[in-house]
Amino acid sequence: MRNSLTPLPEDGLALLSHGAMVRGPPIASCSPTCRCLGGKCQHRRPVDPGEPVLLLALDNQCLMRTIAARSLGEARRPWGVSFVGSSLSSLWAAAAAGLGITVMTELWLPEKVAKMDPSAEGLPPLSSIGLTLHRAEARLSPAADPLASLVTADVLSAIKNKTETASQARHQGPS
Repeated sequence: MRNSLTPLPEDGLALLSHGAMVRGPPIASCSPTCRCLGGKCQHRRPVDPGEPVLLLALDNQCLMRTIAARSLGEARRPWGVSFVGSSLSSLWAAAAAGLGITVMTELWLPEKVAKMDPSAEGLPPLSSIGLTLHRAEARLSPAADPLASLVTADVLSAIKNKTETASQARHQGPS
């Protein structure tokens, strides 16, 4: 993680991992658990314990790639990168096509991507990641203000729904 100050757009919002230093007050934060994700299609093969895990990732600075690499390394599990995407949608498409697995949180997952059970797949557990939504201190432009309100409401709703779902699952115990 970088130690430099991350610039926050003067008239915008930023969803950042905890530890990123920014100017601008936090609006909301959460610590969703990272999940291994693969495609729901028939093309996805189970992870073979004798083969390297094929990761789908963003560039070398991708926090999720770092979390996956650290977990696999600690488990002494060989791995390689089979696809480097330039956007989340490209990773989701690669996962849906069965090219490998990716690591993300459960916030805003598309239907074509499925959560994987790490223990059933022989994969190590993953950690949580802290996310904070920041808003610039400056007044937003008239055009940006309604959009910022919609984005903020969507993020807060996703955080609330995932937190409530996780809390209910913990209280219900195994089924």
